[in-house]
Amino acid sequence: MAGVIVVDTIAEGNAPDARNVIWLMDGYRDSVGGYGNVVPTAVNLFDRVVCGGLVNGGDMRGQLIKQRLESWGADTSGIKDSREALRPDKPYPVLIGGGRIENINGREIQTSASLIESSGSNRKIAHYTGTDSAFSPQHVGGEIEGADVAIILYTGLLLGWDGEPMADFARRMRGKGILTVSAANGADTASDETLGMIRTGIKEINVYVCNREEAEAIAGEKGKGLLAGELAEKVSEVMGMRGGKTSRLLAVTDGAKGCHLVYCNQKGEVAAPVNVPALEVNPVNPTGAGDNFLLGLTHYVVEHKAEFMGGSLNVATAGKYGNAMGALHIAGEIDRVRSPADLTKIVEERFPKVISPNTLPGTATIAPIKRTEPPRRV
Repeated sequence: MAGVIVVDTIAEGNAPDARNVIWLMDGYRDSVGGYGNVVPTAVNLFDRVVCGGLVNGGDMRGQLIKQRLESWGADTSGIKDSREALRPDKPYPVLIGGGRIENINGREIQTSASLIESSGSNRKIAHYTGTDSAFSPQHVGGEIEGADVAIILYTGLLLGWDGEPMADFARRMRGKGILTVSAANGADTASDETLGMIRTGIKEINVYVCNREEAEAIAGEKGKGLLAGELAEKVSEVMGMRGGKTSRLLAVTDGAKGCHLVYCNQKGEVAAPVNVPALEVNPVNPTGAGDNFLLGLTHYVVEHKAEFMGGSLNVATAGKYGNAMGALHIAGEIDRVRSPADLTKIVEERFPKVISPNTLPGTATIAPIKRTEPPRRV
């Protein structure tokens, strides 16, 4: 599983100037972001989870990331030390914060970090991209051999991955029989240049996840009021799904309205969007819901890899697994998923049956949830 390496520094008060978020925090707690949203559960769903990335092994954040991941049972052999993996005198463009970029040489670059203000209703996020700026597909080596899937977290934040490097990596993985999965974190606030790179990179990805706002940005349809199903079709066109040469799946999440999925087979035949309703839960922690949706969706696709590649994936059921994982995380009950069987049981208990089977080309629909009681926890 390749992904963004980042520490979320959770502010206790108002966020300081973005240029100083790494050094001028009076009170904070460190946690592993990105990976931290999925790895604790991923190790319960997959036989082996290998984390890849780049950290400075000499700073506190780099050490924290490896220690925390290993404590969850992940294999960190894919996480390289920037002091060994980077050319010491080569300058790397690093986002300091507030959109300001500085060139920092490989010897001095530090582990990436984010500042997230958790007080009040507005969550202001500032990024110091650090080692993420230098992390690229060339740092993914033998640890990927034998894997079923490579998950890249996230497009739009990994400067060395976005664009053609992402597409090249996906093609390389396809040659090894490895599926590629990615998500569009932050595409709704990305610059036109970054959006262009995202659009290029996702043209080869097998499974791609974005929310409604990110879909609007990727499709170039901001502010036009398109329905999520319409946006899903638009993004699938950007991805070049129709007429392609490999099986692919796109999911556009839409909060309480569920998700819309578009699937194509190896012949490039694209099915109509499938809408899967969300589960109603008492919200506790929405941050990371999209990551866990991606994890649930990916688990189902990997478990049914032959059907996915053969054009017979049950798209509606795949969406159920994604929605279930997202809902469990929002409800603060993600720790209920201790094995694949736990997740399957929750899906079977809480979701209605599919009315019509998915076909290519064709449609699949889900029976609406009829409420006879107030919303309850998953």
